[in-house]
Amino acid sequence: MKKREINNQFLRLPDVLTKVGISRAQVYKLIKQGKFPRQHRICQKISVWLSCEVDLWMNQQIELTKNN
Repeated sequence: MKKREINNQFLRLPDVLTKVGISRAQVYKLIKQGKFPRQHRICQKISVWLSCEVDLWMNQQIELTKNN
């Protein structure tokens, strides 16, 4: 059986903003509301998002718009 490859690249905030097309303030507002993936702290001063988690969120948003 072949394992499904998961895209687990680290994304910094500018990459996330470019990928999802929403503002920094909106990203943090959605995180606070539990509606966007939380960042992972990989060092004391560096936070990243996993691209697979951001992709999943984007796909969920697409599905929500299809259902409306």
